[in-house]
Amino acid sequence: MFLKKCFFASMLLAATLCSDEEIEINCATVTCLSVDNSISIKFIDQETDDNLISNGVYSPSQITITDLQDTATNFEIQKDFEDEDVLVLDLENQSFGEIGYEVRITDGVVFNFTLNTSYGEGSECCGPYINIDDVSVHNVVNEFSQYGTLPLSLTIFISD
Repeated sequence: MFLKKCFFASMLLAATLCSDEEIEINCATVTCLSVDNSISIKFIDQETDDNLISNGVYSPSQITITDLQDTATNFEIQKDFEDEDVLVLDLENQSFGEIGYEVRITDGVVFNFTLNTSYGEGSECCGPYINIDDVSVHNVVNEFSQYGTLPLSLTIFISD
């Protein structure tokens, strides 16, 4: 009789655990990565590895950025995690698809970069995120990180 009760209790427990009910997720208990839809650009001297904004070679007033429609684009200078100055473009209100910019510095440095972006849904509690499908930079030595979703970190190496 004891074995029958144990067997019945096991079957009841198994049936309860294997139910088709949806598990409700409480998003208040989920920690999401903050959505940072920005591009940060660091200008580095190719020979000395100095940050050219932090050391005063370039100031924000010497830099202009225009989009594909030749419209001036706002940017700001912020400190990164290494306490270096970076130029930050906020893409919060951009549409998806091809996004392109031309960056001009008064000493004659000019380069272009384009991104192909798409909508990334995220999860039930987090997102949406902007996916980066492709990045291309022209007319300057560069490297970038965080390929996949925004934010994008772009380092521009400038030689004399």
